[in-house]
Amino acid sequence: MCFRSCSPAGGAPRWVASSGVYDAFSEYVRLGDWTATRSRAERWERAAGAFKRDIDLYDAAEIERDPARHMLQSLGFGWQIGLVAPLPTGDTACFTLERSIAPARIPPRRATS
Repeated sequence: MCFRSCSPAGGAPRWVASSGVYDAFSEYVRLGDWTATRSRAERWERAAGAFKRDIDLYDAAEIERDPARHMLQSLGFGWQIGLVAPLPTGDTACFTLERSIAPARIPPRRATS
C-alpha cells in the first residue's frame, strides 16, 4: 500500500508506503522521471472519486506503451488499484494498493463498490 502526494509542477512525490512495498517504491521514486509520468497522474485524476484498476483506465495497447508501468514491473509491481483525489493546494493525493507480477490481475468483482 502506498500513499503519495504529487505536485502539478512535477518533481518526486512526497510518499509513505507499507513495509511490503517500501523498498520497491523507494526505488520507483528514485528512478522516476516525474515529468514523463505526469500524463499517467492526469489520467488517474480524471477518474477521481472512486477506486479504479489500471486496466479500467488504459486499454491493453496503452498499458504496453506506458513507461511508468514498465518501470513498476521491473520493480516487481504487477497490478494497481487506486484512488486519486485533487487537494486544495493543487497537489494530487494518490492512495494505491499494489499487487506483485506473480498473481493474475485484480479481478473486477473485487474492484467494484
